[in-house]
Amino acid sequence: MTIQERESKEHIKEIAPIISQAYQLGKQRQYDEAFYKILPYLKLNEIPQYFYQPAGWTIYRYVKANIAQLTPTQIKMTFDYYFDFCEKQPNLLHSYIMVLALTYHKTHQMDFSFAEFCLKWGLDNFMKEDFKTTKGITSDGKEIMFQSLVVKAATALYKELKSHHTDDSVHVFLPFFKTVKEQCPEYEFTPLYIANLHAWMGESHKAQIIFEDMLRKNPKWYIWQALGNIVNDKLKMSCYCKALTMVDKEDYAGELHITLASLLVGSDKPHAAAELAKYVSTYKHNGWKLRAEAYELEKTLTGVAAATDQSSFYEQNTYLAEEAVYQDFPQKEFVYSGNRQNKKGKTIAWFNMIQSSKSERQKTMSIYMPHSALPKNASIGDIFLCRYQINNHRPTILTIHNTKRHLNTDTIQEPKTIEGIGIIRKREEQPYAFINKYFVPPKICQSAQLKNNQQVKFLAQQQPDGRYRVVKIFLS
Repeated sequence: MTIQERESKEHIKEIAPIISQAYQLGKQRQYDEAFYKILPYLKLNEIPQYFYQPAGWTIYRYVKANIAQLTPTQIKMTFDYYFDFCEKQPNLLHSYIMVLALTYHKTHQMDFSFAEFCLKWGLDNFMKEDFKTTKGITSDGKEIMFQSLVVKAATALYKELKSHHTDDSVHVFLPFFKTVKEQCPEYEFTPLYIANLHAWMGESHKAQIIFEDMLRKNPKWYIWQALGNIVNDKLKMSCYCKALTMVDKEDYAGELHITLASLLVGSDKPHAAAELAKYVSTYKHNGWKLRAEAYELEKTLTGVAAATDQSSFYEQNTYLAEEAVYQDFPQKEFVYSGNRQNKKGKTIAWFNMIQSSKSERQKTMSIYMPHSALPKNASIGDIFLCRYQINNHRPTILTIHNTKRHLNTDTIQEPKTIEGIGIIRKREEQPYAFINKYFVPPKICQSAQLKNNQQVKFLAQQQPDGRYRVVKIFLS
C-alpha cells in the first residue's frame, strides 16, 4: 500500500472501526488484545497518520504493560511501527514514547541502541515542559528534585556515545547537547558532555577551552581528569595529580590511578607501583573486574617497592596544571580559621584573607570550601597561598598550597553574628523574606512558616561577601 492509498479517505473510513475498538480496549486495560487488534495493519504499514493519537496510545499502553518481557528485537520493531505513522512534533504521546525508550534502555544498554531511537524520534520534538525539573517529597518528608526528561535523554545518549560513536553520530547530536546547555543551565554536566564530543571529533582545542572555563567557575576533580585526557603527557600527569588532590571518594579514582600508573611506569616505577596498588586494592575490595592493563603493569613492576608519599607527590606535581588554567589569577594568603556548618548541614572549612595593604584592610574576605577538600593535617592558623574566583558574589578557592607558616590563633576572629528582633517583610509570591535589611532564605521561611509583618527573634551571620544572612529564627 502506498502512502497516498494509506492516507486516502476510503482507507481511513475502512480502518476506523478497527482503530476505535483497539483504542477502547486499551482504555479498558486490555492492552495485549488492543495491540494485536491493530498489529496486522502495523506490519503492513497501513495505519493512517489521521489515527496517530488512538493508534499511538494503543502502542504506548501495550509497551508499558509488557516492557519487562519484550526482547530488544521486539521493542525495536514496535517502536518502528510507531515511527511509520507518527506525527514528529512536540506532544504528550511523543514524550511518553521517549520515556518508554529511556526505561527500556536502563536494563538493555548493550542490545538496545538509544542513539538510533533518538534519530528516529527527532530530538527537536520535546515539549516545553520536558525541559523543566520537578520537585517531589520523599517518604521522610525531604524535598527532592527530579531531572527533566531532556536531561535524562541527554545523559543516556552521552553514555552510549561514550562507549561507541562515530564522527558522524557525534556531529549529528552535538546541536542537541548545545540546546540542553542553553535550556537547562542548572545541569552542570552538559558542558562536560559538549567538550568531550568536540574531543571525540578531534577538536581538542575547543574541548580544552570549555574544560578550562569550567575549572575557572567551579573546579571539580572529574573536569581535571577530562582535561588530562586530551593534553600532552607532561601536562596530563599534572592534571591527574590535581584531580587526585580533590577526589573525595576512592571508588571514583580508579581510572585516575591506572592511567597515572601507565604514565609513570617508564620514568618513576615506585610511584607507578603505588598508583597500581591503589587501583587494584579498590577494585578487589568492590569485587570489580580489573582491566587487562593492570595485569601487564603488575608484570612490569614486579619487585618494585611502592612509594609511600602519594599525597605529597600529587601536591608537588599540580603546578603545571594550575598554571595552565589559572595563570591569570593572582595568589593571596589566607589563614585557615576553623570549620562551620553550612545551611545544608555539611562541614565546611573557613579561610580569612591576610590583609597586607591599606586597600585590603578596608574589606573583609572570607572563603569557604568543602572540609573534604582541605589539605591533610591542616591546623587552625595555618597559612595557605590560594587563588580564588568570585562568581555571583561568592568566592571559590581554585588552588590551595600550604606555606608551612602559622598565624597565632588568638588573632583569628570568628565570623560576625547579629541577634535581634525584627519584622518579617515577605511578599506572598516570593519564597524568601527580609528582616530589617537581612536576607531570610526560602528554606528558613518554609520551615518557620514565616508570614508578612510577623515579629520574630533572629540570628544573622556575616557571609563571605560582607553581607548578613539570617541563619536561625527563634519561635516562641
